[in-house]
Amino acid sequence: MLGVWLAPVAHDGFSENINLLDEETGLLLDAYVTASRNAILKNMSKTLAQDTDEPCAAGTTAHRFEYQIAFGARTLDITQLIREAGGAAYIATYTRLPDSPADPVALTSLRTLCNGEVSFAPP
Repeated sequence: MLGVWLAPVAHDGFSENINLLDEETGLLLDAYVTASRNAILKNMSKTLAQDTDEPCAAGTTAHRFEYQIAFGARTLDITQLIREAGGAAYIATYTRLPDSPADPVALTSLRTLCNGEVSFAPP
């Protein structure tokens, strides 16, 4: 995990959050997105509300997934942005309760994955 953000105010005992992960894959974006889509549909959700490419800075592309998952007794809305750079996948995931509107600042923050150059540097 590269980073995490928790909303300062919890709603119904849950704090909205964003986590940023990286995974050295050696796959190009299309192949990683296909593998991610298959894993989501097999293990987490029956449908995808969004499944689309998004343009990024410098002519690169990211991919956006939106879906719901059951987590214990809760249902959660997931918005995920995936970008590939240098053989690594970078995954930013925004998690919130479905009855709360998406935080525009959180969505803007999620999109920063699309800004500028991304590189993988192992710890």
